[in-house]
Amino acid sequence: MSTNHRGVQSIGFVILLMGIISAVAGAALFFGAPFAEGVIEDGPAIARMFGIIIAVMGVFQLIAGIIGMRAAKRDNLLKPFTYLCAFIIVVCLAEVGMSFTSGEEMGPVWPYLIYAAVCFSGVVFAGRALKENGAA
Repeated sequence: MSTNHRGVQSIGFVILLMGIISAVAGAALFFGAPFAEGVIEDGPAIARMFGIIIAVMGVFQLIAGIIGMRAAKRDNLLKPFTYLCAFIIVVCLAEVGMSFTSGEEMGPVWPYLIYAAVCFSGVVFAGRALKENGAA
């Protein structure tokens, strides 16, 4: 296994861990929604909605991480992993852009930037692995 394949495997593992964290956080937010009763108006409904969104993002990240870890040994999965990482980069940068252009405080943007950087390194490693195999 080359260095680039090991890079793809490690980036896939990091994305997998982030997916597990997101899925657990989404489940905690969904099932902890009744505790948001008196905090804000329609608190439980909003908490459940965000819990579902975060859980779906977590499942998508889990899938991308599994594909990334498997792509280290199967070259036919390198392109799908590259496309998934590129999609995640676009979503993260769109979130950062929305945060700056909306004028409202939408929370910190540094997690999205870190996640976009991790996925960009996954694209770079997968691209190099494709090039060394002659598949690009």
